Amino acid sequence: MLHSVVDDDAFYPEAMLRCPAGRLDWILRWLKANGVAFVSLDEAISRLADPRPGLFAAFTFDDGYRDNLTHALPVMERHNAPFTVFVTTGMMTGEIDAWWFGLSRLIATRNSIEVAGEHFDCFDEASKKRTFLAVESMIHGNYALLSSVKKLIAANGIHCTALALREGLNRDGLRDLASHPPVTIGGHTTTHINLAQASAAEVDKEMRVSECCDDTARQSLRRASSPPPRASA
Repeated sequence: MLHSVVDDDAFYPEAMLRCPAGRLDWILRWLKANGVAFVSLDEAISRLADPRPGLFAAFTFDDGYRDNLTHALPVMERHNAPFTVFVTTGMMTGEIDAWWFGLSRLIATRNSIEVAGEHFDCFDEASKKRTFLAVESMIHGNYALLSSVKKLIAANGIHCTALALREGLNRDGLRDLASHPPVTIGGHTTTHINLAQASAAEVDKEMRVSECCDDTARQSLRRASSPPPRASA
């Protein structure tokens, strides 16, 4: 499972969500050289249900980043590797609860931050990555902290909605991505909230396919996935 695919020299504090395009290319070349077949998600499920000789791999990308079209698709097509993109429709509408974009921007632009009484130095790339991981881990351990983190992000003039709209596929991009044969589109909730913290009604709403997946994209819409029971994924 991947999320975002970026330029090789790009830096993001949330490095675990960003795969350099060159690294993705290397991974696919290594897998092919070691006899691993690239299959669609449907084919992977079929092979798991009816085991047969041979190694195989299926690739998925979560959330619906714009770079899945601009950076991931060329690499995957070059290696004839099918893949599924699970789109959080709020990435197109700005409804996604994308606090991690805000946290990343906060850490990227500050030399230190304080969260829940803890001080974090983040003056270089290594410390910024460590800070993101540490704060994310704190939130995973105590989801109630998320509210204060969001307030800190907003207090620093960072708008998560604007960041999500810039990062996410728009409708034209989704249609373009869905038109490529190696690609299957899946649903990944509407706002990416923590479903473990949501009511039954909220979960039902989140899991429904949004109207933003228009008719063109729906031709490829085959499956749905939900964020794990944690604050981000």
